[in-house]
Amino acid sequence: MKFAESIFLGVFFLVACSESSPPKNPCTATTETAALTSAPTGSNVMSVTVNGSNCPQEAGVQYPNEICAAVTLCEPGTSTCQTIDGILVDTGSYGLRVFKSLITISLINETSAGATIADCVRYGDGSSQWGPVAVADVKLGGLVASSVPIHLVESTFATAPSACTSSQSFPDTSPSQAGFNGILGLGLFQHDCGTPCTTITANGQYYKCTGSSCSASKVALSLQVQNPAPLFSTDNNGLLVKLPSVTADCGIASASGAVVFGIGTQSNNSGSGLTALVTDSGGDFDTTFGSFSSTAIPGFIDSGSSNLFIPPPSGMEDCGAYGSSWEGVFCPSSTQTLTAVNAGISGSPTNTVSFSVGNGYFLNTSGNYVFFNAGALSGDNVSSSAFMDYGLPYFLGKTVAVGFDSQTSSLGTGPYFAY
Repeated sequence: MKFAESIFLGVFFLVACSESSPPKNPCTATTETAALTSAPTGSNVMSVTVNGSNCPQEAGVQYPNEICAAVTLCEPGTSTCQTIDGILVDTGSYGLRVFKSLITISLINETSAGATIADCVRYGDGSSQWGPVAVADVKLGGLVASSVPIHLVESTFATAPSACTSSQSFPDTSPSQAGFNGILGLGLFQHDCGTPCTTITANGQYYKCTGSSCSASKVALSLQVQNPAPLFSTDNNGLLVKLPSVTADCGIASASGAVVFGIGTQSNNSGSGLTALVTDSGGDFDTTFGSFSSTAIPGFIDSGSSNLFIPPPSGMEDCGAYGSSWEGVFCPSSTQTLTAVNAGISGSPTNTVSFSVGNGYFLNTSGNYVFFNAGALSGDNVSSSAFMDYGLPYFLGKTVAVGFDSQTSSLGTGPYFAY
């Protein structure tokens, strides 16, 4: 997920809605699951599932291609901890965000000059999250990051700014409404805003609150919500996401895999054989998608997106014929294989990739959850607003590396994605 502003683009997922005169669906629900042939082990390994045991289990809460983990939070410097599952693992954002209603331990809010620091983030699907910033020790797998600023999602905290209210966005108000218990942003960068929020008062994201009154504010880097992984004492230069292959055109019930922290720091996290694409400061490399245009557009690799979000390929059918709620979802009569050319932001290296797009209506009404071929529209049909979001389907059957900004590994110096 990437945040909606230049700093962020957000969670992308689609939930099937009602339709008129539906066609007969050739897909049926299955109990099939997939797992890694050889799962990595070690203290630097965090288990993940796609619509499996780590994801919310309540009926109607899960959405397709949701990759989840369990995260342990502790009162800083103590053994008073709690573990929360149902946390969306997201390589397209930065920092841990958990619904305040789930927190049972005592965490202290960040303050500056007597005012509470609050965060308003907006995502590309139109949703937003608002609430105070607090400090916790964060344990992922067997590694601990100490005194990490995290975001406590609490839509009723103080008076939310207009950017995080229903008139401007769709606020996340509860786990059952959002479809997850929180978001673990493990993307390329450490801070969720960075330098712009240290120098610009009206940055649109950070606020200082006294009582119920909040005002836009500059915030020091040390007070901003931060990606926990670069804060580990070891295995902190990046990570690998490993998921098994899923080849069934109609999808499967669930899959299990791992996030391995560090790149080339241990025997279980080698980056050998991966092609690294250095990104710009926004986390994008260049993609040329010839089925749409010969003009390069921004591309990024985002586990928080449940679909491959791509510009419209020539001749690709849209699901809008099945009802207006399906507009923007691709519905080819049979699964289509497409290609694109990715390049590092400097123009090299270049790498041709292939991916598949199936009938989104059939997939989303099949009763299955994990799809390698779920595709939907990104931007619109003009190059100026188009982008390539290689979402969760792109991770299936691959090892994808996230190289943290300014950190060095055998794959180079971040920020980069590699696969």
